[in-house]
Amino acid sequence: MNAALHKTIRGWILRVLHISHPVPLNERNVFLTMNDIMPEITEKDIASEMSYLRDKAYVESSLKKIALLQEEMWLHKITSKGIDLMERNLPEDPGVEVPGGL
Repeated sequence: MNAALHKTIRGWILRVLHISHPVPLNERNVFLTMNDIMPEITEKDIASEMSYLRDKAYVESSLKKIALLQEEMWLHKITSKGIDLMERNLPEDPGVEVPGGL
């Protein structure tokens, strides 16, 4: 995957989380939403880009045990810094391509 595609995926992940704010989304829902936009991406791609976005403090993630399903699930939410990036209140980040139309 080339650098431009990584940047695009990160921007769309932030957009999805921004739209759902303040409700966190599980990683599977982020993937399913992103898969409609970019069918070539995988769940591994989403997990990898989430790690980058967490490192930059644009996203907060937590691993929650879902008793009903008896499994653990990652929940993600956009941070105030992520919102500021999406709303262009911060200087551009060279690692994130912010989608237009916000």
